Amino acid sequence: MNNQLHWKQFIGLSLALILGLLLFSTGTEPLQAQENNWEARYWDNITQSGTPVLQRTEANIDYDWGDDAPHALVPDDNFSAEWVQTTHLFAGNYRFTATMDDGMRVWVDNNLVIDSWTDSQVHSLTADVYLTTGNHQIRVAYYEVGGKAVAKLNWVQTTTPTQGAWLAQYFNNTTLAGEPAHVQNEPAINLDTIGAPAPQIGSDNFSVRWTQTISLNAGRYRFTATADDGVRLWVNNQLVINEWRDQAATDFTADVDLPGGAVPIQMEYYENGGGAWPN
Repeated sequence: MNNQLHWKQFIGLSLALILGLLLFSTGTEPLQAQENNWEARYWDNITQSGTPVLQRTEANIDYDWGDDAPHALVPDDNFSAEWVQTTHLFAGNYRFTATMDDGMRVWVDNNLVIDSWTDSQVHSLTADVYLTTGNHQIRVAYYEVGGKAVAKLNWVQTTTPTQGAWLAQYFNNTTLAGEPAHVQNEPAINLDTIGAPAPQIGSDNFSVRWTQTISLNAGRYRFTATADDGVRLWVNNQLVINEWRDQAATDFTADVDLPGGAVPIQMEYYENGGGAWPN
C-alpha cells in the first residue's frame, strides 16, 4: 500500500519470497502441483445411451479427428462423448471457449454455460463465468453425426493483474463472499492500516484476496505471511498456510519445493476488528 496512507488498525500482511535454493531439509515431502485430467467416455450412438464402448483418462480436449474415429472401438460417425474434470481455480472471471463439429454442451459447476446441441460445421462459442476460489467441476458433452469431427475446449482467466503486480479483490465481509466491492492492482502485500483500505471498504469486517503468477527457478522457497486476523496462502495451487481464525499479529512460514517456471500464488485475508500493533 502507499506509505502516505495511515490507517487505524495494523493488519501486517507480508509475503516474503526467498528467490533461491535454501540449503536445508525439513524432513517433509515436497509440495507438488496437482495435474488435472479428464475422465472421458465414448458411446457408439449420438445420445450417450447405454454402456460406453470406451472409457479412458485424457489430458486435454483438443481434437480434430477429421473423418477418422477417436479410437478403434468408436465409429467415425454417429458417436458421442462426455468429459468430466474437477480443477482448482482462483477467483476471477474466466472465458471458456468451445470449438465443435457437430454439437457440444459445457457445464461449469452444473450450470450450462455453452449450449450448441445441433448438427453444424466447425465453429466456436465462448462463455464468460465468474468463479470463486476452490474446486470446480467442468463437464462437456459432445456428439458427431457425420463428416468432419472436431471437439475442443479451453479456458483462460480474463481478470489478471498487471505485470509484476498483485491483483487485489476486496470484500465487505469476512468470508470473501459475493462480488468484490473493490478491485485494484498493488505492487506488494503490505497493509498497515488505520481506517479502511479503500473508500468502498469498511475499516472492520472485510476480506481481501491477492493473486499473482511469478516466474521462479526450481528450488526450495520459504514463504512468510504475517496476519491479524486470518490468513491462507496457496503456492502452485497447493494450500501451504491455513490460519483462518481471529488472532493477534503472528508470523507463519511454509517451505515449498517448486519445479521452476510460472508459479501461481494466492493469499487470502480477513479482518474482524480490534487493534493490533507490531512489536
